[in-house]
Amino acid sequence: MVLKLAELHDNLTESLLFINENLGFTMLNITAFTVSGSIFSIFSLYRMIVRNELQYFNLALMNNLCCGYFFIFLVVMIACCSLLTKTGKYAAILVHNVIAYIDDYDDPIIDYFQKELILKLAELHDNLTESLLFINEKLGSTMFIITAFTVSGSIFSIFSLYRVIVRNELQYFNLALMNNLCCGYFFLLLVVTIALCSLLTKTGKYAAILVHNAIAYIDDYDDPIIDYLKMFSQQLQHRSPTVHCGFFAFDFTLLFMIVGTSTTYVVILIQFDSNGRAAHTDLMGNGNSTIF
Repeated sequence: MVLKLAELHDNLTESLLFINENLGFTMLNITAFTVSGSIFSIFSLYRMIVRNELQYFNLALMNNLCCGYFFIFLVVMIACCSLLTKTGKYAAILVHNVIAYIDDYDDPIIDYFQKELILKLAELHDNLTESLLFINEKLGSTMFIITAFTVSGSIFSIFSLYRVIVRNELQYFNLALMNNLCCGYFFLLLVVTIALCSLLTKTGKYAAILVHNAIAYIDDYDDPIIDYLKMFSQQLQHRSPTVHCGFFAFDFTLLFMIVGTSTTYVVILIQFDSNGRAAHTDLMGNGNSTIF
């Protein structure tokens, strides 16, 4: 029974790895399209109601219905994935309960569970690090370009909105607002990516802490399980899961650096613009006094 359950779990994880590898990018595109489409469809309905443009009511309503359909599909997909993850965690809890209710601690079934669990975790960690190495090697330059584009675009879009408001050039307000919305969308994707990468690194470090705690709480130092845990600990130490592009690692330190750098450059651009307008005003004032 134990071997059959282990085989079923292995088949399930292999199927999920295949789905994540082949359909992960498609699911990302569907999610991004659903979120962006929902934002703009709600905004179009708001503009139609506020401006009383009833001739576009059917079009705005159809856009909202389509985006609502995709949003419901996304909610159902998230619920199914969450239920699958919860079921996997509950299976691990059941296994630990089975081990806890076995009276004979020398029962070989316990050793089998422990050894198989450690080996399976080590295999999963190795697959994770190999996948991260592939991502860092093949997509590192792409992530760097996207990050640079997001940061520079955010700086100039915020500065353009500032110029429109300060100079009262309201004819360019919609363009500046659209630029800020687009850059905000890319910045949100960057924040989500950094959060996931930071969580991945934090989980890898926490796994090493759990292994060390497990070694510390074993009373029998001659237990062969300690050897498996030590080997797994060395694997965690030598191959820590990190996502980077060659220049920097994707963690919350990078996010704080981006926010600080963007704020600094926006302030510098505002100062240059203010000084330029002041110099232009002085020049025009001197010219008028000379003429008159």
